[in-house]
Amino acid sequence: MSIGANDIKWLLLMKKKYGVDYSSIAMLGRQKLLIEGQVKLLSRYLNVNDIQQEDGYSEKFWNVLAGREIYVDSFDISSYENATVLHDMNKPISAEYMGKYGAVFDGGTLEHLFNYPQALHNAMNMVRPGGFLMLETAANNRFGHGFYQFSPELFFCTLTSRNGFEVLDMTEVCERKTGAIHRIKYYGISDFTKTGRSLETATRGITSLYVLARRIGDVPDDLVIQQNGFISTWDEPADLALRVKNKVRDAIIKRRVGLNFYNQLVGIKHSVLLKMYIREYDLDRELCKYF
Repeated sequence: MSIGANDIKWLLLMKKKYGVDYSSIAMLGRQKLLIEGQVKLLSRYLNVNDIQQEDGYSEKFWNVLAGREIYVDSFDISSYENATVLHDMNKPISAEYMGKYGAVFDGGTLEHLFNYPQALHNAMNMVRPGGFLMLETAANNRFGHGFYQFSPELFFCTLTSRNGFEVLDMTEVCERKTGAIHRIKYYGISDFTKTGRSLETATRGITSLYVLARRIGDVPDDLVIQQNGFISTWDEPADLALRVKNKVRDAIIKRRVGLNFYNQLVGIKHSVLLKMYIREYDLDRELCKYF
Protein backbone atom coordinates (compact mmCIF):
# COMPACT_ATOMS: atom_id res chain seq x y z
CA MET A 1 0.00 0.00 0.00
CA SER A 2 1.88 2.98 -1.25
CA ILE A 3 1.75 6.14 -3.35
CA GLY A 4 4.14 6.21 -6.30
CA ALA A 5 4.99 8.74 -9.00
CA ASN A 6 2.09 7.71 -11.27
CA ASP A 7 -0.34 8.05 -8.38
CA ILE A 8 0.99 11.49 -7.48
CA LYS A 9 0.65 12.77 -11.04
CA TRP A 10 -2.91 11.47 -11.34
CA LEU A 11 -3.91 12.93 -7.97
CA LEU A 12 -2.46 16.30 -8.99
CA LEU A 13 -4.33 16.17 -12.30
CA MET A 14 -7.61 15.38 -10.54
CA LYS A 15 -7.12 18.37 -8.26
CA LYS A 16 -6.48 20.70 -11.19
CA LYS A 17 -9.13 19.27 -13.49
CA TYR A 18 -12.00 18.60 -11.09
CA GLY A 19 -11.19 20.72 -8.05
CA VAL A 20 -10.70 17.81 -5.65
CA ASP A 21 -10.44 19.21 -2.12
CA TYR A 22 -7.79 17.37 -0.10
CA SER A 23 -8.24 19.43 3.08
CA SER A 24 -10.24 16.64 4.75
CA ILE A 25 -8.71 13.32 3.75
CA ALA A 26 -8.96 9.70 4.88
CA MET A 27 -6.58 7.02 3.66
CA LEU A 28 -7.69 3.39 3.61
CA GLY A 29 -4.52 1.90 4.96
CA ARG A 30 -1.69 4.22 5.97
CA GLN A 31 0.02 4.81 2.65
CA LYS A 32 3.78 5.01 2.22
CA LEU A 33 5.38 7.35 -0.32
CA LEU A 34 7.56 5.50 -2.84
CA ILE A 35 9.18 7.90 -5.31
CA GLU A 36 12.75 6.63 -5.50
CA GLY A 37 14.17 7.31 -8.94
CA GLN A 38 11.29 9.64 -9.82
CA VAL A 39 12.38 12.80 -8.01
CA LYS A 40 13.52 14.66 -11.14
CA LEU A 41 10.27 13.88 -12.97
CA LEU A 42 8.06 14.96 -10.05
CA SER A 43 10.06 18.17 -9.54
CA ARG A 44 8.24 19.57 -12.56
CA TYR A 45 5.05 19.65 -10.51
CA LEU A 46 5.99 20.13 -6.84
CA ASN A 47 8.86 20.51 -4.40
CA VAL A 48 9.74 16.90 -3.63
CA ASN A 49 11.49 17.83 -0.37
CA ASP A 50 8.14 19.13 0.93
CA ILE A 51 6.41 15.77 0.57
CA GLN A 52 9.02 13.42 2.01
CA GLN A 53 9.05 12.47 5.69
CA GLU A 54 11.51 10.46 7.73
CA ASP A 55 9.22 7.52 8.40
CA GLY A 56 8.42 7.11 4.69
CA TYR A 57 4.67 7.71 4.99
CA SER A 58 2.57 10.24 3.09
CA GLU A 59 0.94 12.70 5.51
CA LYS A 60 3.22 15.54 4.35
CA PHE A 61 2.25 14.81 0.75
CA TRP A 62 -1.45 15.28 1.57
CA ASN A 63 -0.58 18.54 3.32
CA VAL A 64 1.03 19.80 0.11
CA LEU A 65 -1.99 18.73 -1.95
CA ALA A 66 -4.30 20.50 0.49
CA GLY A 67 -2.19 23.65 0.38
CA ARG A 68 -1.96 23.87 4.17
CA GLU A 69 -1.29 21.77 7.25
CA ILE A 70 -4.12 19.31 7.83
CA TYR A 71 -4.92 16.29 9.99
CA VAL A 72 -4.83 13.10 7.92
CA ASP A 73 -6.83 10.07 9.05
CA SER A 74 -5.78 6.55 8.11
CA PHE A 75 -7.88 3.42 8.61
CA ASP A 76 -6.50 -0.06 9.25
CA ILE A 77 -7.42 -3.22 11.10
CA SER A 78 -4.01 -3.28 12.80
CA SER A 79 -1.94 -0.76 14.75
CA TYR A 80 1.23 -2.05 13.06
CA GLU A 81 1.62 1.05 10.84
CA ASN A 82 0.20 3.49 13.40
CA ALA A 83 -3.06 4.21 11.59
CA THR A 84 -5.17 6.83 13.33
CA VAL A 85 -8.37 4.74 13.25
CA LEU A 86 -8.49 0.99 13.87
CA HIS A 87 -11.39 -0.63 12.05
CA ASP A 88 -12.00 -3.83 10.13
CA MET A 89 -13.33 -2.61 6.78
CA ASN A 90 -14.92 -6.02 6.22
CA LYS A 91 -17.54 -4.77 8.67
CA PRO A 92 -19.83 -1.69 8.49
CA ILE A 93 -18.20 1.62 9.36
CA SER A 94 -19.47 3.39 12.46
CA ALA A 95 -21.78 6.40 12.11
CA GLU A 96 -19.16 8.89 13.35
CA TYR A 97 -17.15 8.46 10.13
CA MET A 98 -20.07 8.58 7.70
CA GLY A 99 -20.08 11.69 5.52
CA LYS A 100 -17.02 13.04 7.35
CA TYR A 101 -14.40 13.41 4.61
CA GLY A 102 -14.03 15.57 1.54
CA ALA A 103 -11.83 12.89 -0.02
CA VAL A 104 -11.39 9.19 0.69
CA PHE A 105 -8.38 7.52 -0.91
CA ASP A 106 -7.81 3.81 -1.45
CA GLY A 107 -4.28 3.28 -2.71
CA GLY A 108 -4.54 -0.49 -3.09
CA THR A 109 -5.98 -1.60 0.24
CA LEU A 110 -9.49 -2.81 -0.48
CA GLU A 111 -8.42 -5.51 -2.96
CA HIS A 112 -6.85 -7.30 0.04
CA LEU A 113 -10.17 -7.48 1.94
CA PHE A 114 -12.38 -10.53 1.59
CA ASN A 115 -15.67 -8.64 1.95
CA TYR A 116 -14.98 -6.15 -0.84
CA PRO A 117 -18.63 -5.06 -1.34
CA GLN A 118 -18.86 -4.01 2.32
CA ALA A 119 -15.46 -2.29 2.21
CA LEU A 120 -16.40 -0.30 -0.90
CA HIS A 121 -19.77 0.57 0.65
CA ASN A 122 -17.93 1.86 3.72
CA ALA A 123 -15.67 4.04 1.59
CA MET A 124 -18.67 5.49 -0.25
CA ASN A 125 -20.43 6.27 3.03
CA MET A 126 -17.35 8.02 4.43
CA VAL A 127 -17.40 10.65 1.66
CA ARG A 128 -19.40 13.77 2.48
CA PRO A 129 -21.88 15.17 -0.10
CA GLY A 130 -19.91 16.89 -2.86
CA GLY A 131 -16.73 15.06 -1.80
CA PHE A 132 -14.66 12.59 -3.77
CA LEU A 133 -13.87 8.89 -3.70
CA MET A 134 -10.48 8.01 -5.23
CA LEU A 135 -9.60 4.39 -5.94
CA GLU A 136 -6.32 2.98 -7.24
CA THR A 137 -6.64 -0.77 -7.58
CA ALA A 138 -5.45 -3.87 -9.42
CA ALA A 139 -7.11 -4.63 -12.75
CA ASN A 140 -5.07 -7.30 -14.53
CA ASN A 141 -1.89 -9.40 -14.48
CA ARG A 142 -1.45 -9.12 -10.70
CA PHE A 143 -2.02 -12.83 -10.03
CA GLY A 144 -1.44 -13.53 -6.33
CA HIS A 145 -1.23 -9.86 -5.33
CA GLY A 146 -4.54 -9.54 -3.50
CA PHE A 147 -7.85 -11.35 -3.27
CA TYR A 148 -9.26 -9.57 -6.32
CA GLN A 149 -8.62 -7.78 -9.60
CA PHE A 150 -11.33 -5.52 -11.00
CA SER A 151 -13.10 -4.66 -14.22
CA PRO A 152 -14.01 -1.05 -15.07
CA GLU A 153 -17.62 -2.21 -15.29
CA LEU A 154 -17.75 -2.86 -11.55
CA PHE A 155 -17.19 0.82 -10.83
CA PHE A 156 -19.36 2.14 -13.66
CA CYS A 157 -22.21 -0.04 -12.34
CA THR A 158 -21.62 0.76 -8.65
CA LEU A 159 -20.74 4.45 -8.59
CA THR A 160 -24.01 5.57 -10.17
CA SER A 161 -26.53 8.29 -9.34
CA ARG A 162 -28.78 5.54 -7.99
CA ASN A 163 -26.09 4.84 -5.40
CA GLY A 164 -25.25 8.51 -4.79
CA PHE A 165 -22.17 8.91 -7.01
CA GLU A 166 -20.97 9.84 -10.48
CA VAL A 167 -17.71 8.72 -12.09
CA LEU A 168 -15.66 11.70 -13.28
CA ASP A 169 -12.50 9.94 -14.40
CA MET A 170 -11.35 6.39 -14.98
CA THR A 171 -7.80 5.76 -16.10
CA GLU A 172 -6.23 2.45 -17.00
CA VAL A 173 -2.48 2.31 -16.31
CA CYS A 174 -0.49 -0.40 -18.12
CA GLU A 175 3.12 -1.04 -17.14
CA ARG A 176 5.56 -3.31 -18.98
CA LYS A 177 9.18 -3.97 -18.11
CA THR A 178 11.59 -5.38 -20.70
CA GLY A 179 15.03 -5.52 -19.21
CA ALA A 180 15.93 -1.99 -18.14
CA ILE A 181 13.12 -0.47 -20.22
CA HIS A 182 10.00 0.48 -18.27
CA ARG A 183 7.02 1.49 -20.42
CA ILE A 184 3.87 3.05 -18.98
CA LYS A 185 0.72 3.83 -20.97
CA TYR A 186 -2.42 5.61 -19.80
CA TYR A 187 -5.90 5.07 -21.20
CA GLY A 188 -8.99 7.10 -20.42
CA ILE A 189 -12.05 4.85 -20.14
CA SER A 190 -15.52 6.19 -20.92
CA ASP A 191 -18.72 4.63 -19.58
CA PHE A 192 -19.31 1.88 -22.14
CA THR A 193 -22.06 0.35 -19.97
CA LYS A 194 -24.47 2.80 -21.61
CA THR A 195 -24.18 0.68 -24.76
CA GLY A 196 -25.96 -2.11 -22.89
CA ARG A 197 -23.08 -4.52 -23.34
CA SER A 198 -19.85 -5.54 -21.67
CA LEU A 199 -16.58 -4.53 -23.31
CA GLU A 200 -13.86 -7.13 -22.87
CA THR A 201 -10.21 -6.36 -23.47
CA ALA A 202 -6.86 -7.96 -22.68
CA THR A 203 -3.70 -6.27 -21.44
CA ARG A 204 -0.11 -7.47 -21.71
CA GLY A 205 1.43 -5.72 -18.71
CA ILE A 206 0.60 -5.06 -15.08
CA THR A 207 -2.62 -3.07 -15.21
CA SER A 208 -4.20 -0.81 -12.61
CA LEU A 209 -7.36 1.26 -12.51
CA TYR A 210 -7.58 4.81 -11.17
CA VAL A 211 -11.14 5.93 -10.42
CA LEU A 212 -12.41 9.35 -9.35
CA ALA A 213 -16.07 9.64 -8.35
CA ARG A 214 -18.02 12.51 -6.77
CA ARG A 215 -20.76 12.00 -4.21
CA ILE A 216 -23.94 13.58 -5.54
CA GLY A 217 -26.64 12.06 -3.33
CA ASP A 218 -27.55 9.62 -0.59
CA VAL A 219 -25.82 6.25 -0.42
CA PRO A 220 -28.49 3.55 0.06
CA ASP A 221 -28.20 0.94 2.79
CA ASP A 222 -28.31 -1.73 0.09
CA LEU A 223 -26.39 -0.88 -3.07
CA VAL A 224 -28.21 -1.59 -6.32
CA ILE A 225 -25.72 -3.23 -8.70
CA GLN A 226 -26.25 -5.39 -11.77
CA GLN A 227 -23.91 -5.98 -14.70
CA ASN A 228 -25.30 -4.01 -17.62
CA GLY A 229 -24.66 -6.70 -20.21
CA PHE A 230 -27.14 -8.95 -18.44
CA ILE A 231 -29.66 -6.16 -17.91
CA SER A 232 -29.78 -5.51 -21.65
CA THR A 233 -30.41 -9.22 -22.21
CA TRP A 234 -33.23 -9.27 -19.68
CA ASP A 235 -34.73 -6.18 -21.30
CA GLU A 236 -34.82 -7.72 -24.77
CA PRO A 237 -38.25 -7.82 -26.42
CA ALA A 238 -40.55 -10.28 -24.70
CA ASP A 239 -42.21 -10.91 -28.07
CA LEU A 240 -41.16 -14.48 -28.85
CA ALA A 241 -41.79 -13.99 -32.57
CA LEU A 242 -39.42 -11.01 -32.71
CA ARG A 243 -36.70 -12.85 -30.82
CA VAL A 244 -36.98 -15.82 -33.17
CA LYS A 245 -36.88 -13.44 -36.15
CA ASN A 246 -33.63 -11.90 -34.89
CA LYS A 247 -32.02 -15.30 -34.39
CA VAL A 248 -33.08 -16.42 -37.88
CA ARG A 249 -31.65 -13.21 -39.33
CA ASP A 250 -28.28 -13.83 -37.65
CA ALA A 251 -28.26 -17.44 -38.86
CA ILE A 252 -28.92 -16.35 -42.46
CA ILE A 253 -26.11 -13.77 -42.32
CA LYS A 254 -23.68 -16.37 -40.98
CA ARG A 255 -24.66 -18.79 -43.73
CA ARG A 256 -24.34 -16.24 -46.52
CA VAL A 257 -21.01 -14.69 -45.53
CA GLY A 258 -19.51 -17.72 -43.80
CA LEU A 259 -18.88 -18.21 -40.10
CA ASN A 260 -15.24 -17.07 -40.24
CA PHE A 261 -16.11 -13.80 -42.01
CA TYR A 262 -19.05 -13.24 -39.66
CA ASN A 263 -16.73 -13.64 -36.66
CA GLN A 264 -14.31 -11.18 -38.27
CA LEU A 265 -17.12 -8.65 -38.59
CA VAL A 266 -17.98 -9.15 -34.93
CA GLY A 267 -14.31 -8.63 -34.07
CA ILE A 268 -14.15 -5.43 -36.11
CA LYS A 269 -17.25 -4.11 -34.36
CA HIS A 270 -15.66 -4.90 -31.00
CA SER A 271 -12.41 -3.13 -32.00
CA VAL A 272 -14.35 -0.03 -33.06
CA LEU A 273 -16.13 0.03 -29.69
CA LEU A 274 -12.80 -0.34 -27.87
CA LYS A 275 -11.38 2.68 -29.69
CA MET A 276 -14.53 4.68 -28.94
CA TYR A 277 -14.50 4.05 -25.20
CA ILE A 278 -10.82 3.38 -24.37
CA ARG A 279 -8.41 6.06 -25.60
CA GLU A 280 -4.71 6.43 -24.88
CA TYR A 281 -3.55 9.75 -23.45
CA ASP A 282 -0.35 11.31 -22.15
CA LEU A 283 -0.67 11.95 -18.41
CA ASP A 284 2.37 14.24 -18.27
CA ARG A 285 1.12 16.30 -21.20
CA GLU A 286 -2.29 16.69 -19.58
CA LEU A 287 -0.72 17.70 -16.28
CA CYS A 288 1.64 20.19 -17.92
CA LYS A 289 -1.40 22.17 -19.10
CA TYR A 290 -1.83 23.29 -15.48
CA PHE A 291 1.82 24.00 -14.63
